Amino acid sequence: MNRRVAAPRPRPAVWRAGLALGLAALPSIAVANWTWQGQNGLIYDSNTNHAARSDQRQQSLAVTQSLRGQTVRLLNAHQALRWHVGAHTAQNLRFTALSYAQAESGVAWSYQPGAGFHAALWSISTNLQWHETGDRLRDGARTAVRASVTSQLTTRLQARVSARFDAQATASDAFSTWRLGAGGRLDWQATPAVAIYVDMKWLDGEFTTTVGESTDLGSDWTRDTAFDVDGERAYRRSGQGGSALLGMNWLLTRSCAADLAMRQTALTAGDQSYSVLSIMADLIYRF
Repeated sequence: MNRRVAAPRPRPAVWRAGLALGLAALPSIAVANWTWQGQNGLIYDSNTNHAARSDQRQQSLAVTQSLRGQTVRLLNAHQALRWHVGAHTAQNLRFTALSYAQAESGVAWSYQPGAGFHAALWSISTNLQWHETGDRLRDGARTAVRASVTSQLTTRLQARVSARFDAQATASDAFSTWRLGAGGRLDWQATPAVAIYVDMKWLDGEFTTTVGESTDLGSDWTRDTAFDVDGERAYRRSGQGGSALLGMNWLLTRSCAADLAMRQTALTAGDQSYSVLSIMADLIYRF
């Protein structure tokens, strides 16, 4: 299906994201040592996370940049408290209204009761983001809470089991969603420089789509012009499903790595099925 690209809109000011990031960092700069990680990459999306049917598929490519700083405070021999701040931007090359900038801050507590090889690492974390896009209907705040336990199974194989809750509140009710996730991850150190990882998740919650009809749209829908200048009706749906992530991390130097990953997400709502494919390529550097 041929669609017209949305005409560029005046983008909302992103100074609030930068201000939030700067203020968040102030209390700890004088008393903590920071480590930083930068990242530049590309994200290809089939359906642009809008969960469209294959016969109405939308494809897009975005260029991303991010910078995240983290400090670790050891509470005792077995516990640590981590705090991070970060900024992230993405320029969508086809649907310009989906370009965005965000600031984030979060804290994580970890506990490892023993020092042995198989000692499990328990962790709980929370993360808060402020998100601004070229489409004011998608502007808003996001929050995530995750609990996990990680174990080193062998010298080359690590396993993690986790549960996660995500929610976002946006200017439009149609994009204000929440989701639960639970699953497991395996990291295999194939060679000293190459790691392979697999992540499988069960998902339950809400998502936004422009495909399919709802018998009771209520107030949870909006006219979405991000993909087409004429606009499509976008609304919330509740569904269940899962996601599978397969990736490879290649250490180029001591402080620089290339990462390539592919994620397939499949959801069902009523008698309809939805699927989203994402491919991500990143250059990651630490300093």
